[in-house]
Amino acid sequence: MTTEQNTQRMMDAARRAAADIAQMAEWLSDEVDKYQDDDVRVIWATVNTLEDARDRLTDVLACVAGTTASEIHRLLAEQR
Repeated sequence: MTTEQNTQRMMDAARRAAADIAQMAEWLSDEVDKYQDDDVRVIWATVNTLEDARDRLTDVLACVAGTTASEIHRLLAEQR
């Protein structure tokens, strides 16, 4: 395999991964929007699930952005 072919394979894989992440972000947004409705039934287990998801997403975003979870927490606090 040539360097050019390898580079193309690498770029294709990166684009596929990025597109998958973007699609999952849309799905996640749709799921999270459900909790904006005042009629939704929320119990403490729901809160725990959402907080767990937030913690996991913090780690994912820190990884993709090349930063730390602490920095993500700081930025979130500023947005509140």
